[in-house]
Amino acid sequence: MLSSPRFLVCLRHYRACVDSVVRRALSAVRTTTARDEARHQMLTASDHDAIARSWIAHMLPLLRLMRQHPQIVHSVSVGETHGSIAGVLAQRFGFPLEPVDLADTFNPALYKADADVDIRLSDDVAALAERVWQALLGAHASAERLESAA
Repeated sequence: MLSSPRFLVCLRHYRACVDSVVRRALSAVRTTTARDEARHQMLTASDHDAIARSWIAHMLPLLRLMRQHPQIVHSVSVGETHGSIAGVLAQRFGFPLEPVDLADTFNPALYKADADVDIRLSDDVAALAERVWQALLGAHASAERLESAA
């Protein structure tokens, strides 16, 4: 058991996450020779609501953790890093880390800061995802204020 754990949460907008899953699934369709796998990947790529609901399901426990334990959960919003999570951590905590561009740590074909694909979400899923996103940003801002005060 960890005596004093710390958590780093990287926040990424739901539309960018949906876009990433769609592009990965379409890439898999182009490279697979198995028909069933190709069909599965096409179904994945076409169901933007399901991808967004999965994002929501993964973000809600993180949101709860961020709200309940702001002193041990450190969050970084990918949109605010200006390309380097290591740079943000170095600045925030004084870690001796070299800023490394996100583009240099991810496959550029799979990672983009903004959505390329035309993301089509139903109104109810989009509204819920947006509420969760705003709550994550609120918890992130609260934690930053707490860290600044310390």
